[in-house]
Amino acid sequence: MENYKQQITDARNEGETGDPNKALEMFRQLDKAQIEPDQLFDYLGELGLTYWHLKKFEDARSTFKGAQKHAELSGNKSHQAVALRHLSRPEFNESNPLLSVEYAKKAR
Repeated sequence: MENYKQQITDARNEGETGDPNKALEMFRQLDKAQIEPDQLFDYLGELGLTYWHLKKFEDARSTFKGAQKHAELSGNKSHQAVALRHLSRPEFNESNPLLSVEYAKKAR
């Protein structure tokens, strides 16, 4: 699914250098059921970052949790660490700052 890889890259680039709202729409247009498993983590990570940049923290956290679950199912330790690092962001754990520390420790 090379086309999906390019679409993910285009959406990420739009979010980083252009309009994050447009990037979000680009991500939403992708059919994640058609994305290859090794590209799904990238899709979820970039979508989560887009939500985070838009300050849609609940959507971002939910997306990063999905990325974490995908990484656990695939057994990819590097992806698990990245997902946990994202989940350690203070915006996601304002009511429980120690949870940020726990996620960061697990990521390490």
